[in-house]
Amino acid sequence: EDTRVVRAGFIQLVQLVVLCAIAMDVIEDWDQIQGLCRVLVGAGVVGAALTLWESSQGGMSRAGETVAGINGTAELLVTVMPLAFYLIVSERQLVWRLVGAAYIGVGSGAVLATLSRFSIMLLPVVAGVMAFQTLRAGRGRGWLLAGFAAVTFAVFSQEASFERLERRIQSILPYLTTTVSADEEGLSARGFHLAVGVQMYQDNALLGVGYNNFGYHFLYRYQYEVVGGNNHWQSRRNPHSSHIGIMAELGTVGTLIWFGLLAAALSAIWKAGRIPVVYNDRVLTTLSFAVLFSVVLQAGPYGFYAPSQKSKLFWLLVALGVALWRIARETQEDMDWTETETEWVEDGHEPEFAYEGYGDSGLVSASTGVDDPWNRSLPGIRVQSADTE
Repeated sequence: EDTRVVRAGFIQLVQLVVLCAIAMDVIEDWDQIQGLCRVLVGAGVVGAALTLWESSQGGMSRAGETVAGINGTAELLVTVMPLAFYLIVSERQLVWRLVGAAYIGVGSGAVLATLSRFSIMLLPVVAGVMAFQTLRAGRGRGWLLAGFAAVTFAVFSQEASFERLERRIQSILPYLTTTVSADEEGLSARGFHLAVGVQMYQDNALLGVGYNNFGYHFLYRYQYEVVGGNNHWQSRRNPHSSHIGIMAELGTVGTLIWFGLLAAALSAIWKAGRIPVVYNDRVLTTLSFAVLFSVVLQAGPYGFYAPSQKSKLFWLLVALGVALWRIARETQEDMDWTETETEWVEDGHEPEFAYEGYGDSGLVSASTGVDDPWNRSLPGIRVQSADTE
């Protein structure tokens, strides 16, 4: 067992958890949530453009290696895509609506350029669900059309790769089949790694083989013991799955902690969407849905496809979701307090302070007016002082 690798793995995991905690603490208001969404989508446009440029250069069958690795690039682009749809719903500034629409198009083309089977499968599902949510919101419909027009342009920019793309799509079903059951040639590479992970868990069910130690045991023992392999691997491998990997490396104890964390994060984002201040606002509803969808993608499909626990994007999205729940709850509490004050005023009492709506940092004095960061009416209550009508 390689204890150095285990120690390094734990240090990396702790760093990512600390990143999540810092992000949760730093995000304090709706403006900062909006800013983070802009950063993620804007960076995604840059990454997608680089991937398309790489694809246009030729000399390689699949693009995306320079951004985050081929499959990692596709995973990143699909995961962030719900936030691009949110931007075309929420933004008043033309530039950010253009960025959101561009992401839908350029990002889709870049995912196709990576030829990542799993992401190609998820792409139309994500785009379809978020398009429906955008139509429900009743805002940004024209920009939605612009985004899908950009998709058409981006897809045809890959015309030279249509033959490779067609072959790749046709290989999806056979590949999925050999991932879960062996044919005469054995399991697919991914299926074999998952089978090894399951066997490791069965042999070390309580505490696992040690975090980040899958590669050591795979290389020196399990590739020779598990049935279904058709290669002799000469380097350390990873389990290609958060859930199976954590089962193998941390056993039942670690798996329960991992799924408990996922459940807590998803529950917080779901609760944020049910808070009246969010539920009654079409823009904030789209925000909570987009963040929830992105985290579900990381925790669900990509949780079985990639080691999400090692992804900075995953922990940042968890922080964003929990911060959204906290800010929504605090805003609702302020609104409830304001409603109580309103009833007190209506009973003939003269309040010492009066508030009017919400500004960048919560309630603002009636004398200063309302400064709405999105230039729209947030759900709020106007409370006038006793000497004003």
